[in-house]
Amino acid sequence: MKYKDIPVWSIILSFFFIFASCRDEMAGKGGVLEVEEGIPGTLTLSVTSGNPALHVVTRASEEEEKHISSLYVFILDMTSTGGPATHPVLSRKWFPDTQSFPRDVSGNIQVGIPAVSCNSVRIFAVANLNTANQLSNNKEMLEAFHNAANEAELESITARLDVFKTATDAEPESGRSLALVDRLQGSLLSAGHYSSSPDYSPYASAEQFVLDSDVATGRLIMKKTTGETVNGAIRLHHLDARFNFVVKLADRLPSGAYFKLKSWKVKNLHMRSFVHWQQDSPCSSGTEELGGTTDMNGNYIDETSADGKVTSSFTFYTFENRHAPAAPFTSVDKVKTAMEAEGLSWNEDSGFTSDQAYMLREKKNPDGSFKYAPGNAAYVVLKGEYYNPAEKVLGGITQQCSATVTYLIHLGYIGEGNMEKSMAGSSSEQQELDKLNDYRILRNSNYTYTVTVGGVDNIRVEAEAGGVENQPAAEGNVVDSDFDFQADAHYEQRLVKLNLKSVVARMNQTGAGYSYTVNTPFTSGPVSVTLQDDGGSDRSIMLDDGWVHFAYLGNDIYGGLSETLHRRIEETGGYGLPYTYTYDLEPGESSVSNPVQLWGPVTLLQHLKSWINIYNAELAKGKKIEGREEDPYIVLDGGTYFYLYRYFTVYVDEYYYIQDPVTGTTSNTFWMRFCNAADRTMSVFQGMDTSADGHSSYTRSGMNIRQRSIQTLYSPGQSGQQLTYKAFGIEHTDEYGGNYNITSDAPMLSASSTSADGLDNTCRGLWDNKVLVIEALGEFTWKGGNGIFPVTDRTSDSGAGWPMARSSRYVNVAALSRNRDNNRNGLIDLDEIVWYVPAKEQMMHLYVGTFLMDDPLYQARLQKGDNLCYATSTFDASKGLAILVANKGAAIDWMKDGSFSETDRKNCYIRCARNLGTPPVMQAYAPYTGTGYAHEGLAFVSPAPGSTGVNYIITYNKLSTTALRSYIGVGSLGSHTQFQAAARPYRSFITAKQLLYGAGNSPVTWNEARNLCYNYSEQTDRSDKGTWRLPNSCEAMAMLFKFTDNLWDKTVGRVMWSCTRYSGSALSVEYIGVEYDKQEIVCAPGTDVVGYARCVRDNNDE
Repeated sequence: MKYKDIPVWSIILSFFFIFASCRDEMAGKGGVLEVEEGIPGTLTLSVTSGNPALHVVTRASEEEEKHISSLYVFILDMTSTGGPATHPVLSRKWFPDTQSFPRDVSGNIQVGIPAVSCNSVRIFAVANLNTANQLSNNKEMLEAFHNAANEAELESITARLDVFKTATDAEPESGRSLALVDRLQGSLLSAGHYSSSPDYSPYASAEQFVLDSDVATGRLIMKKTTGETVNGAIRLHHLDARFNFVVKLADRLPSGAYFKLKSWKVKNLHMRSFVHWQQDSPCSSGTEELGGTTDMNGNYIDETSADGKVTSSFTFYTFENRHAPAAPFTSVDKVKTAMEAEGLSWNEDSGFTSDQAYMLREKKNPDGSFKYAPGNAAYVVLKGEYYNPAEKVLGGITQQCSATVTYLIHLGYIGEGNMEKSMAGSSSEQQELDKLNDYRILRNSNYTYTVTVGGVDNIRVEAEAGGVENQPAAEGNVVDSDFDFQADAHYEQRLVKLNLKSVVARMNQTGAGYSYTVNTPFTSGPVSVTLQDDGGSDRSIMLDDGWVHFAYLGNDIYGGLSETLHRRIEETGGYGLPYTYTYDLEPGESSVSNPVQLWGPVTLLQHLKSWINIYNAELAKGKKIEGREEDPYIVLDGGTYFYLYRYFTVYVDEYYYIQDPVTGTTSNTFWMRFCNAADRTMSVFQGMDTSADGHSSYTRSGMNIRQRSIQTLYSPGQSGQQLTYKAFGIEHTDEYGGNYNITSDAPMLSASSTSADGLDNTCRGLWDNKVLVIEALGEFTWKGGNGIFPVTDRTSDSGAGWPMARSSRYVNVAALSRNRDNNRNGLIDLDEIVWYVPAKEQMMHLYVGTFLMDDPLYQARLQKGDNLCYATSTFDASKGLAILVANKGAAIDWMKDGSFSETDRKNCYIRCARNLGTPPVMQAYAPYTGTGYAHEGLAFVSPAPGSTGVNYIITYNKLSTTALRSYIGVGSLGSHTQFQAAARPYRSFITAKQLLYGAGNSPVTWNEARNLCYNYSEQTDRSDKGTWRLPNSCEAMAMLFKFTDNLWDKTVGRVMWSCTRYSGSALSVEYIGVEYDKQEIVCAPGTDVVGYARCVRDNNDE
């Protein structure tokens, strides 16, 4: 492995020092240089921070990771041949701040340290002791280095990772800490020795040199024992190792297939590490302290899109972990024996490779411990969602496959190149064994792992077999079905057509039965219900399965479809029968009250079984299937047609509860249980197998229904956070694929709308324009809202909506398609409008959702033009419609004033929201939500804003802790964009008492503003210098919403600077929030832009 030198900051500087004299003068002899010892002088050293092995791209910039903000240099007297305890510190020097150091022409730091001449010295250095915020013991380490008397004491000093304080209520495992694995600043703790070689390894024994004196100049010079001058440097290496995981879908899968990485976590991370590398002591101080992470989601996962395929990646950092197996595989025969004992296949013809035996690395014992891997080796757990619209299963049947999967991957598996000592020259067989036995994490190394998901075959086979685990690193729940319905969180419905012939064939081939399985937050896991021989079932009356209903559209057991029902189905563009008509049908269509009866899953199975019994009985009589392919039937005795196609509409309720379906308890705080939860699911007429270890299942289903939960920013009662009674959440996707054409006049929006209440805005837009709505849509109903965008347009780029292509989805009308006519009166009444288009401020707050939501507003794959635009329900008569430009974070622009391209304008998205908790009391006139209703904020400010010259404390007391970052005590946040972890808020921060400007209160550039904050201090002893910084995008937005006008500089052309960079271009001016004639906050530096700074620092004093 090579370690190239990269130049960094430079200086020659004297602070405090100590040194001791070596022995008396000595004369050179025998061709070995010996110098007179004890002559004082100054030693000038170059310091470099080299490249870690196996370079990858990281969250912090490459240059920042090499940054040296502080430096401690030690010169050790090595003249004694004894152990480290006999090597005293000859001289030491602490450089606590290199921020203002100039650079020399080469870019290297040049430091000067007073010392004395000596015949044998070793030089050791540590960087970034006081600015590595990921560590919990910076002060203790610094004190230990101050007091270390010899090399042994230097070697014994350990660094300890801090815990992730914002997630203390979510321990990864009992008794283990939540380790910080993200580095929000570029300052990484580093250590190294002076070396003559640019390829110096952090694992090699440090060199020794002669420290000679040039009496004439007072300089000390490093020389070899041969007398040659050494042109070397202190070569620093990171204590961290850095991991980059890339997760992608195999290329061979069909269009429409996807794998969505939902979360990742790491287990068995060392919480301590020796600062000085140790040859024989991988565990710190003889005791091992292990930690891990909780599930990391949101912007801890980066997504990129190309050619319709999404690639997910994530990066984390960790200390070294050099555990080896207790019984490593020392020969191919031992590997083969283990494979055979596990019932795994072995291909001897192809020759031995580690890949053949890879599955042994993840094999577990019955108690859950690893069978072959070291018990304390680090590993990664990936959780995701897989979908394939054309999965081949048993008997060559093509079905839709959906699965929730978990992959376990032990780190290491590199072999040669991941060892402290090179094993070059080993046989190819030994190299493969070394790779199989490798679980190491080495400091100063970069690792890249690519995980390709090609399907779920091994999980399926494991579950069916109930024995051998073909892929022990993969677990999950797989469902293959004829009809897979992925519903969003709002009311949904679909038309389903079942062919009795196909149903019977699939049931015979797959073993599916007359049963269904339901899984919701109120079922405590999957619950199965089976139809019994007498037609009854084993269903509990308290089962939470009432959120799915079926409307059978045939007249009777024979399956005929009336002309009226056929017409009404056609009117809805593929969504099935409007819910309204399940009660109020045209007279004469039915003899009893005109209803189409809604069935639950048990009733559906009972009827399905009776139809299949008739079908099988008729075939047994020798009857043939007749009719057209699209309308087959069997002619029964007596001439009645028995149709094989059976039409249903599946209705899925909104994923919302105000009553516990098990206990009957009612509450407005149940949203804490079901928001941001897993999909609730129902799989009908199915069979299920479970693996022997109970961790995987395989279901063959005729109909699989999956519904997303509501996404929200608010905390579900996490430790330290307050419960919110008036919150809101959003749906996962715009089902119509961003095909809204938003014109400058924004038709059907009220000219009087609010910035914060989207429900009131939506009601104004609909009910204040009821005549226009009916004129445009034909009726003020769910059908009117859905009919203009048929089901086929959900996946079509043509967007052939009515009355003109891509243009008829008026903003507030979108709400009609998300709500339901529950009282079946033919209208969406005011109290039935629960899903609405969010207002401007709601959409801006949803930017914070980037850091915790599975489906945030900004997703690269959605962007069609220059910008990814979302319509809000806030409308201004002079400025037009407020548009959120999601690719710029929380940027708001206006349709009339904004420079939107035609592509942007014709490809606007809408994401509807729903109120959570205590609902408003609706009234029949504006404001429709009443005068006192308002959502609770995510944060509060203290004291109440208004006075200047005050430190304000802003605390995110109601935001989910999943969206919070770790604490930063010193220094600035590392270079980051608006969608990276450093853009997250800490739970609480303090603002500076004053706005900062340049000389004479002149506005400043972005770089000047950063320096202003670095040098800012409010303490008389300046002890707080270095703790202040520019706010990131979330902190700046909190000030935007919380501060009064007098706390801003509203001078035209001046902006408040943020440290968050815009990911699109580092040179253009990009706004994270704009309030006309009030405040402007800029996300990235522009070439001709100036402004001021409102410095902030994290508050950890709650």
